[in-house]
Formats: sequence, structure tokens, C-alpha cells
Amino acid sequence: MDTADPPGSTVIPGLDAHIRKTTLNGLEACHTINSKDVIEVQGPSVGKSHLLMHFIMTCILPVSHLGVQLHGWDKSAILIDLDHTFDVRRFRHLLINRIKAHIPTGGENLDLLVDLLLRKLHIFRPESSVQFAVAAANIPNYHSASMPRDEIGLVAIDSLSSFYWQDRFLGEQPRNGRLSGIEKALNALEQMRQSHGSVIAYTNWGLPSARHVSPFYPQHVPQLHSPFGEESQASHPILPVTYHLTLRTVAMPKIPPDTPVARFTGDRRVYDQVVEVLVRTVGFNDQVGSFMFKVTPDEVYFSGRR
Repeated sequence: MDTADPPGSTVIPGLDAHIRKTTLNGLEACHTINSKDVIEVQGPSVGKSHLLMHFIMTCILPVSHLGVQLHGWDKSAILIDLDHTFDVRRFRHLLINRIKAHIPTGGENLDLLVDLLLRKLHIFRPESSVQFAVAAANIPNYHSASMPRDEIGLVAIDSLSSFYWQDRFLGEQPRNGRLSGIEKALNALEQMRQSHGSVIAYTNWGLPSARHVSPFYPQHVPQLHSPFGEESQASHPILPVTYHLTLRTVAMPKIPPDTPVARFTGDRRVYDQVVEVLVRTVGFNDQVGSFMFKVTPDEVYFSGRR
């Protein structure tokens, strides 16, 4: 099967700027992501899933609607929801508001458009690493049978470390040459990446060690690989990372609701922190970019967005 064309940009100003600065890939200015790119999002509990939602929205949105640029990839997306926390109603609400940010009225038949876009998102919910491996290996067959005319622009996994402690507790480790469930899943995702050209984006827990002083987290999943000089478990990565995003929360002072920046802080009962993201590109280890975003009740707001 022919691999996909470069899908587009991330529609995150700080991330796209970092990619343009570090990656000499010859793409057009509107394209910062290559087919087959792998994005790891690592950090504490705040923000990772919403950042992944942003990538999914970018994938399924059209390039334009009613003559207005939406900067989407116009492709289908696969979500492997290992945490079983993906909220479709929340995702739909964010998708509607993202469209309205460009088209304030939403245009006629906004609900119809959103429903058509949601049909381009296909969700799998495995309950173990073995089921994860089966689901990942079955994506090409599912593609052929259920969505043959669609191009899979993105395969998103939330979170790749969901079954880590479960597998450790059960003592699931490679024995007598047999691969563990996570290794089989990663192999299947790599084959999918090579055959279909899909972008792979996954979240991963950030677990600091007792001696943790770096702003970056050590890699705790043995089957993954850190190419940046920290503790690296796998010397030969099954799924090589292209861009690594490290999330960390930033304390924000309380802001009166009538100030111009109140929109950025959202509901202060729940959304009281801004998330800073440190960005690294493999091969450009000495260059670290950054951007910030805020999850509000109605949107994921990125610094630098027009």
C-alpha cells in the first residue's frame, strides 16, 4: 500500500515553530508533520489526554469549510483508549468550539458536519496488553473492511503505559524468546506506520525517580527507547520517536473574572493551571523548544494562537 502524503501542521504555533527550526524536511510551510512521524507525550496527569484530543481533532477536521481555513488534515483517526477515559461528549464539545473559533456562527448544519467528522474517529478499548496487541495487529484488516476509502492519518494511544504495572504484577516478561503483549503491540504499530504512513501519537506517564533533577522524565517502559541521553531501556527501538513532548504544570495566580485574560484561565474551580510543554526533536538533542497551553471548559487554548 502507498504511504500517505505529509498530512499538515500540528496547529500549535510553538510546536510548529520548533519543528520548522529543527527539521530540514523540505516540506511546504503549511506542513510540519511528515507521514510516519512518531510523537510521544510524557508527563504527569494534567493535559496529556487533551493534547492528544487536539491532535485527533486536527486529523479529522477538513482543510477548510465554507471557504474558511480550518487547517485540518481531512483524514481518519484511530484511537486506542487504553485508559478507558476518552469522553466522546467532551471531545464533541471541544470540536464544535474549535470550528466556531474560525466560523463564529458555525455555519448551517454544524451538527451534521460534526457528526460526519466524528464518523472519521474509530475507537478501540482493549482491557489488557494482550488485547492491545490484538487490536493493533487488526487495524489493517479493520481498515480494509470498515473504512476502505479512508486514509488513516493518525493512530493515537492513551496511554501506552496503562498496563505497565499490571504486566509487572503478573510477571509478564519475555520468556523463551516469546514477546510480551506490549512488544507485540509496538511491532504491530510499527508495521502499520510503515505500510500506511500513519502518524503515531501516544501518551506516556512521567514517573520521576528518587534522583530526578532533570525537567525530563526517565523512560520507565522497558520496550520503549529514549534517544536523548537519559536512562534508556531499549537499545533498538521498536517504534522510534520523532518528537518528544514533556509536560509540566505551571502554577497560576488567581485572576479576577473581569480581566482580559480570564478566558485563558477558564473555570478556576477546576482549571487553575497552565501546562508548559518542552519539545525535543530526535537528532537535534541540544535544541529544546517550548509552548504553553490551557485546558478550559470550552477549548484547549495554545499560547501564540491567533
